Amino acid sequence: MEFLRDNENIKEIISTMIKEFRECTKKKDIHSEVIDPFSSIIEASINNLDYDNWIKSEQARQNQKTLQNIIGDLHQKLLANIKDIEDLGVGEVVDIVCHKKKIIAEIKNKHNTTKGNHKKEIYDDMVSLLEMDKYSEYTGYYVEIIPKKPLQFNSEFTPSDNITKTNRPKRSDIRKIDGKSFYELLTDDPNALQKMYNKIQQILTDDFELKEADQFKKLFLRAYDINFLLKEKCPDILRIESDKNIQLIESEQYSISRKLTWKHGECIFQTTIKSVSKDLFKCPICKEKL
Repeated sequence: MEFLRDNENIKEIISTMIKEFRECTKKKDIHSEVIDPFSSIIEASINNLDYDNWIKSEQARQNQKTLQNIIGDLHQKLLANIKDIEDLGVGEVVDIVCHKKKIIAEIKNKHNTTKGNHKKEIYDDMVSLLEMDKYSEYTGYYVEIIPKKPLQFNSEFTPSDNITKTNRPKRSDIRKIDGKSFYELLTDDPNALQKMYNKIQQILTDDFELKEADQFKKLFLRAYDINFLLKEKCPDILRIESDKNIQLIESEQYSISRKLTWKHGECIFQTTIKSVSKDLFKCPICKEKL
């Protein structure tokens, strides 16, 4: 990947993470923290598990939690391997800085990583940095690598204050952005995050015996490609694209019941899935028969 300082560093990051996980789980006592005896019997009953199999499922759950804690700063390390990006390390106000593009950023692995009342503190920290002469012309980004829905966004970050019941004021230099858009912002490559995912997948396949790697690519598409998800949800879209020689290019809504954006040649128009399937016989722009 041409936007990285060193492609081999990615392998080192992944290898170190896996080694740390194996060390943590190898000696982990499942009873090191008190297990909820009420939820355990309810879960075992719902899933028709005997005690030994429930213990195995609980071990898997605890291992998953351990893994999530370890990979919490994965993207901070990956992003720091991009040219011109500096990892500010633990304990700093924000995670990374790019002086070339005048960007500071707080990186969160997932949309629900940070509690709502902590987001206002992140906003306030960014305000304090942007008021410094050093960062006065910079833009601060609150980055959600994995968004809640597979839609790209780059908008003003206005977290709510649970005490005053108000939102922090809009500022064009304090923004909230998804992971795919942020990788593109830093690298000028719209496929940068996909390339990073493919690189990690290849490392895991070659060195750690990841099986059925191609199946996992669907998870990436479901996380970042609304069109892929809509086509899974409504296979008719593929038939419509073929029969009518049009292409689904965008949906601002996470639902096939809302208007979708289609392309026919140079023409772009919106319609619902129902109307394009049954009633659309010619392009509403150029009037050409479909």
